[in-house]
This record gives sequence, C-alpha cells and structure tokens, in this order.
Amino acid sequence: MNERSIEYSYALEWLWRIWPQTILDIGSGVGIFPLLVTKCGFKITAIDSWRSYWHHRIKNPYFNVVEDDILNPQIAGHFDMIFCISTLEHIKDHNLAVKNMFNLLNPGGYLLMTFPFNFGNYIGNVYDLPGAGWGSKKHICQVFSQNEIQKWQKQLQFEIISHRFYRLFDGEYWSFGKSITPIETDIDHPHQLSAIVIKKGKGL
Repeated sequence: MNERSIEYSYALEWLWRIWPQTILDIGSGVGIFPLLVTKCGFKITAIDSWRSYWHHRIKNPYFNVVEDDILNPQIAGHFDMIFCISTLEHIKDHNLAVKNMFNLLNPGGYLLMTFPFNFGNYIGNVYDLPGAGWGSKKHICQVFSQNEIQKWQKQLQFEIISHRFYRLFDGEYWSFGKSITPIETDIDHPHQLSAIVIKKGKGL
C-alpha cells in the first residue's frame, strides 16, 4: 500500500468540482493516472522528463507520455488544470518548477500538487537523514514546509483553494518509522504528506 489512493482520490474529487476542459499531468512516469483521467471523459496531456529523473527513455504502458522538462517546458498552449502528483519533491529547483506550472495555467486555472510535507521544517533530501526507512539514493526527496508555500504564494499571488494533510508513518518525517493505515489529519497533529489546490487569478 502507498499514498496513491489518497492522491488519486483527491485529484478525482477536484476533477468533478472544477470540470476542466484541458488538463496537463506533470511527471506521469509509468503511472496509470493519465489513463484514469481519460477514462473519466477528460482530455489530458502527460509529460515527463525522462533523462533528468529516469536517466534513460522509458515507456508508459498505459498512456502516451511526451518527453518534456517542467524546468524548461516546450509544450504549447495553456491548461485549465495541472496535476503534479508526487513529483515536485524530486525536482531540486522547485521554485522554478512551480513558477513554470503556474505560467502554463489559463487565467482562473487550478494547480493540484501532492508532496511530502512537514509544516515547520523543510528538508532538502529526507533520504539522507539517519532514520529514513527507505528511499532511492539516485533521487532527492524534499519535504516541503509552510515556508515554501508562502514563498510561492508571495511570488505568484495565487489563492489557496484546498490544503489537506495526511499521516502515513508513525515517525516524524516521510519514511520515518513504521507505515500505518493512512489518515487525514491537520497541521497540529503529525503528518507527512500534503495535497494542495491553488488557483490562478483571472487577471494573471
């Protein structure tokens, strides 16, 4: 079991709330999410930076994923909704990634992101910390904090529509301690995962 059931259910909830006409999924990898969205009747474009993360060309068995890098996106057009599910934590220049995703939104568009989270503490790579239970040494895994969100908001002037917190481990940080049955929690109680929806102003 992993966090995808939380992330996908959150994403699907906001699909029917917003009913976007054009969608972009960033960091699709070999996952089934783009196909799932298509089966729900929506039009979605999927991109992934094969070389920067995977270090070689891979093929998604479920969907045609276009090779593109959100740090220097070449994709044309703008979107009503963008998904970035469990991807941002692996991008070192997360500020540029969020800025570029925001710029790819239509005015009034929505960006939904999920990532490891600790309200008070940013961690550059949680897998480097003593006590991390598991994780790939090939890739960084950042744990974001409220401070990063506030910096993004100050720079981009977006509105936070939804912000949820989840606990998946009995330790303090992502991958620390034993896995537990995931629960939704809040900023005042232990949490290791966050899901957030932000909205771009219509005048931006």
